[in-house]
Amino acid sequence: DLHSFPTRRSSDLLSWNGTAVHFHYRDQKGEETDRVFSPKAWETRHGVQCVKGYCHLRKSNRTFIVRRMSKVAVG
Repeated sequence: DLHSFPTRRSSDLLSWNGTAVHFHYRDQKGEETDRVFSPKAWETRHGVQCVKGYCHLRKSNRTFIVRRMSKVAVG
């Protein structure tokens, strides 16, 4: 679940480097998708916690807002 998602510390995120993270995402328009993601870095944008990495669905680097993620599973 989201509570097992790494903290903001980059050392926690690095422990997931190369690991696929599966999650459900709701975008700003309210559209929902299931994603597979390889996280690379944490970022805070205007006080909002985000995670950056490679999205396997879109086949490109993406940034996701953590509070919009649910059903997070590693592996």
